[in-house]
Amino acid sequence: MVKPFVPQLVYIEPRALNYPLGRRLKEKFKEMGIEIRETTSHNQVRNLPGENDFQKYRVAKSTLVVGVRKTLKFDTSKPSAEYAIPLATGCMGHCHYCYLQTTMGSKPYIRTYVNVEEIFDAAEKYIQERAPEITRFEASCTSDIVG
Repeated sequence: MVKPFVPQLVYIEPRALNYPLGRRLKEKFKEMGIEIRETTSHNQVRNLPGENDFQKYRVAKSTLVVGVRKTLKFDTSKPSAEYAIPLATGCMGHCHYCYLQTTMGSKPYIRTYVNVEEIFDAAEKYIQERAPEITRFEASCTSDIVG
């Protein structure tokens, strides 16, 4: 049986606590006894534990960063969809064949965004711009969203 992902370390961007989901996640991880650290931005995670790059990479793959997605301009995601919907970035997997391994660079940690309603509102605008054509969104081009 595959166990669900449980982070070993959590970083929270202060702005994330302005959203109900951010507050719920902080409380959940606190109750679970998981170490929670503050970061100024989901793009500025520093001081990951580890004595070398390999150890820091392994820790990063089990680190969750809770933040606010500021950029609501979606990237294109051709040919599978018109746009990539930015709900999360990164993946907890260690699959050697996956392109996410090479695109995450120095940020292999998992990021999730708590301003989901704002992201969905932006998606709605893209849908309206293309109406009456169907607009497709891909949620897994920058993350394993199921994980």
